[in-house]
Amino acid sequence: MDSSTLFSLRLSLQVAAAATMMMVFCGIPISYLLARKSFRGREVIDMLLTLPLVLPPRAQAAVTGQKPT
Repeated sequence: MDSSTLFSLRLSLQVAAAATMMMVFCGIPISYLLARKSFRGREVIDMLLTLPLVLPPRAQAAVTGQKPT
């Protein structure tokens, strides 16, 4: 393998490790709070965390003019 392939592989692994660590230290406490506690603004936080799961198909449909799947 050449150096650019190794660089790409190393970068991908570093990004995956950083994202995993961020989710461990941020995602687990937030998910615990959303599942166990009731507080003001809970619905807004839940919506903001769910939005990336819903938005990409809708945005793609708006750009292409097709119905979302």
